[in-house]
Amino acid sequence: MLIFVAIFVAVVIGHGAMIGTQPAFFTELFASRVAYSGLALGHELASMIVGGFSPIVVTALLAWSGASWPIALFLIAMGLVTVFAVAAAPETNPNALGDGKARQEAEAEEKPKPSDSSPIHS
Repeated sequence: MLIFVAIFVAVVIGHGAMIGTQPAFFTELFASRVAYSGLALGHELASMIVGGFSPIVVTALLAWSGASWPIALFLIAMGLVTVFAVAAAPETNPNALGDGKARQEAEAEEKPKPSDSSPIHS
């Protein structure tokens, strides 16, 4: 029963949180004309390489040690790789970069100001 609960929680919470945020995060990393290709390529290559070799690595760790602690360390290491990769990604939000206020001021200056004279002539 505990294994079922652990898998259920991992899939519902962990996988859902990942799949819910990745598309928005990845598309901000690429120009609009290649955003979908960048998202698909990044996601699928990572799934293929890490997801494909992880069962082999975990099986080898279990055979080597006969315990689960090396597998836990492997998962922690993969989590740390993710944290460092996200931290190293460039920020693209102009408000977070400090450019948001400058952009809003520039847009406000470009808008035509209403004139004092009335368009109706007498």
